Amino acid sequence: MSRVVSAEVFKLRHCKILWTVPVLFFVSGFYLATLDFPVYELYNGLALFALPTLAHQFLAIAAVTLTGYVIGLDFTHGTIRNTLSTGVGRTCYFFSRLGVVMLLLAGLYLLSMLGYVLGHLPVLQQLFGNEILSGSRPEIELFGSKLAICTLFSILQLCAYASVFNAACYFVRKQLPVMTGGIALLIAEQMLGQLADRYHITYTRLLFDYAPVKVLKNTFEVYAIHDKILTLGFLKFGFSALFIIIASSAIGFVKFRYCSENT
Repeated sequence: MSRVVSAEVFKLRHCKILWTVPVLFFVSGFYLATLDFPVYELYNGLALFALPTLAHQFLAIAAVTLTGYVIGLDFTHGTIRNTLSTGVGRTCYFFSRLGVVMLLLAGLYLLSMLGYVLGHLPVLQQLFGNEILSGSRPEIELFGSKLAICTLFSILQLCAYASVFNAACYFVRKQLPVMTGGIALLIAEQMLGQLADRYHITYTRLLFDYAPVKVLKNTFEVYAIHDKILTLGFLKFGFSALFIIIASSAIGFVKFRYCSENT
């Protein structure tokens, strides 16, 4: 397993395109900090970490495209056969690469949150001209255990997307179709969810409530604002993400393990 992980880290370190991604995440997190003050004011300073709508869409698209790009590298370059010929097992190969992508997404998410938190420092707020209508800075209450739970649940949703599109790579075996198809699926997912809300299609609406992008949105726009972090209504979305991860990983692994065409 260590050989596969080391090889993946080496490829990521020497991929110049990916060097721009951490910078993008940090800058995006910092920029989002400049947009959420009306939300704080709207809820009279009770908002905990209310991110703008742009945030969950950016995170979901980033998770899909990064997974398709990183996992699809070996398919594009045709190096899977070479890797397996060195004695690396299929189980080790599959789950090591998935684990690297999940850790990458977790690290990038934490980096964006660091930028978001730094964006609320009084010195930087004055530097960039951020002011609150009431003239007083609301207290950010979502720290400690609640911030940790919000962070964990958000990372789980990103890992759910990573797992789904990791499996998709073993079916499609090309980078670009997985990346573009993933973005198209996210757009369709949100459009269908909006139609279900508009026309009150109950069962469809309930189904889309468990979509990771919808959970990401509700984590910071509903549950954090109304302080429902430790309720069953929120925790169930963690179990749904775990189910997606387990189910999609199983499907992708069976495809890779028992279909010789992948090599």
